[in-house]
Amino acid sequence: MKTLERSRYDMLTRSSHFGAAHRHLFPEHSTAHALFSTIATEVAAIEALAVTEQVVSQSARATRKADSRKQLLDGLVRAVNTAWVLSRTVPTLAADTELPASMGDRQLLTIARAFVAAARPHAEQFAAHGIAIDSFGVLIEAFDIPHDFTVELIKTVAAAGGQPIVSTYQQQVTRAL
Repeated sequence: MKTLERSRYDMLTRSSHFGAAHRHLFPEHSTAHALFSTIATEVAAIEALAVTEQVVSQSARATRKADSRKQLLDGLVRAVNTAWVLSRTVPTLAADTELPASMGDRQLLTIARAFVAAARPHAEQFAAHGIAIDSFGVLIEAFDIPHDFTVELIKTVAAAGGQPIVSTYQQQVTRAL
């Protein structure tokens, strides 16, 4: 919910609670009883929609994250295989041609960053094989900064033609875990 929607929802919730607590103060045949019932029904419907929206949003985020991970891993595997071939003529690339069998998200990002740093001096050779070293994306690590700032960074990177990869860390969430 946006700020305006949230304040309206809070107002309806307060009205619903007021109606439940003070229903006995209104005449039995007034429209207040019907209105309070309608408000209570609508508040319950809004709560259900908010839960559905959150579930869908989390599901979409998980899907985007999995897709981004797969895209990064596929590109990295292709680049590492190319580095293995190039290591025959550029021996310094031989050290960067092995990937662990399994790795977490942070480890994958660290390996990708290290690979890009090692391969950047040989970007032209990778480009000749159809691999743009700079296409691996721009990692944005947001430590306890407002979400709006992170969103602006993402928009700026995307507008510049980059692929934003975002890791956010919120101390309050970490403490709760």
